[in-house]
Amino acid sequence: MGWTGTIIAGAVGLGLIIVSAWRAEQPVNPLRPRMIPWRFLTLVGAAWVLVIVTHMVNLAGFETGPR
Repeated sequence: MGWTGTIIAGAVGLGLIIVSAWRAEQPVNPLRPRMIPWRFLTLVGAAWVLVIVTHMVNLAGFETGPR
């Protein structure tokens, strides 16, 4: 995957973090329970962005793996 796909994947991850953090902070409505674990999705988005940043470092020419 080149730079274009990596940047798009990173933007998707950041979007997931922003939207899920915003939704997690909404006040609780007892008549409408939350069916989606928004806090967990925030963590998933952060892990995804960490992987994408590591991939960007590799694309820049630095080795991050064991070798």
